[in-house]
Parts: sequence; C-alpha cells; structure tokens
Amino acid sequence: MSRDLDEDGAISRYDEILIDFKNYAANRFEWTGLPSGLTSERLETMLLEKGQLMCYKRKGFNTKNGIMILPCYPTNRMTVYGEYDKYNIYGYNGETDIVNLDDGIRIKNNPLCSNNIDNLMKYAKRIDDIEMTQDVNLFQQNVPKIILADEGGRLTAKFLMKAIREFKFVVFGKKTLTSQLSQSDVLDTTAPYLLDKLQDHKNNLVNEVLTYLGINNNSTDKKERLIVDEVNANNDIIAINLDLMFDLRERACKEINEKFNLNMTVKKRRNEDVEIHNDNGGSTEE
Repeated sequence: MSRDLDEDGAISRYDEILIDFKNYAANRFEWTGLPSGLTSERLETMLLEKGQLMCYKRKGFNTKNGIMILPCYPTNRMTVYGEYDKYNIYGYNGETDIVNLDDGIRIKNNPLCSNNIDNLMKYAKRIDDIEMTQDVNLFQQNVPKIILADEGGRLTAKFLMKAIREFKFVVFGKKTLTSQLSQSDVLDTTAPYLLDKLQDHKNNLVNEVLTYLGINNNSTDKKERLIVDEVNANNDIIAINLDLMFDLRERACKEINEKFNLNMTVKKRRNEDVEIHNDNGGSTEE
C-alpha cells in the first residue's frame, strides 16, 4: 500500500481489523465429519454472521446422505412457549427451503441465536477510530510553530532559531531586538502527545473483543499490571463465554449424529496455558 504525498487524511484499516476479528471467531472450534463441501471455518463463519443454522436432509439433493447445514430463520408460526416449529432455510446462492423443526436440528451460536458480526463491526470501528486518531496526533508532533512578522522580524526570528539549533547558551542582539519580537505573532501549533494513552485504550478494546469471543488475552504486558484475582476473574469470563458457545455446538452435534446416523464432532481449539502472577511476586500456571 502506498501513500500519496498530497494525502490529507489518516488511513482507515477498518476492513483489515474486522477480517482479523472474523478469523479469530471462525477458528475457535474445529468440526469434523461435516457434509461434503462444508468446512469447519465456513460453518463457524455462517454462525458468527447469522446466529443459527439448520442441519437437515434435503430430498433429491446429491450430497453425502443428503445432509445440509445452512442459515435459517423462523417463520411467523410460534408455539405457546415462544418457539417456532418451522424455519426458512436459505443458501448463499439464493436457494431457499422450508423445514419443520422435527425434521432438522438447529445449531445455535448462543442461547439467543444472535450473531457475533454486529459487535465485531462496532469494535472494529472504535479501534479504527483510535488508529486514525494516532495518525493525526503523530503528524501534529511534526508541525512547527508559525511566526508571523514583517521582513525585519523574520530575519530576527531566523537568527534566534539558528542560535537555538546550535545550542547557544547566550544569544546577543541589538536593543531593537525586543521591539522587533514584540511586533511578531506566534501561532502555537503544539499538540499534546497522546499516542501512548491511545495505544492503551486500543489494547483494552482488543482485549474486550477477545474476552467476548472466549479467547485468551492475558498478555505479559497486561499480567504485570494486574493482581492474581483480576486475572482469574477475566479468565472466568473467557471460560464462560467459550463454554456457553461450545456446549450448544456439542449438544447440536450429538443430536445430529443421533438423528441422521452421522459421526460429526466438534472440539475447542487449544488455548495456551495462562501464567498468572500471584501477590507474592511468584507465578502459577493454569
């Protein structure tokens, strides 16, 4: 990627940030024994985008055992408990179908069947805003002070700046120097240095995303500033978020195998062990 010299704005990385988050989400779980043509990553991508899928046997369709797994949404017919007994099925190529709940098994992304993509888009926007603000703040560190003066004042200002750049302890000038400087206007373009604070805020948002997705985010930098109880509390939230999604997938997997006589499996991808500093300066591993 190249930048034009006359570019007057910060560069957005929204798309790249969102793609990274989608890749994280799509690789949290690993499926095997899926219908022909469907990969584990593609199934997880559909779940994070749509919130729920239907596994069903499509009549007359030439796939392994005729089994398909596609996004679904309920029809208007609701049971007394607020559930639905029929679902509209739709493929990414525009094909549609209708399936009775008794004829298929739903795979839920979470108990409410909500997607992840909406939240990931919001976080990607916030982080992109921070990065563009960093670009602006970095540029502002290079903006010099602007001195407005007539010709005599300009030469005097250049003389003073030259002396400063040469690290002079004492600057000698005529008595008229004071009057010449008093006739000059200085525009102070100094901006506060905020890059470190913005980076901390960005790191916090990234950690929030990873916690939301159930992905370990206890980096060394973070652990050094947290006590063991804080790290453990964060680990508990990560585990709850991940287990909540995994349990629904595992349950659907078992129901699918029983209903359609398949050998489908799902498992968590391994998280690295977490080292936690205790209050005495030592460390433990989970």
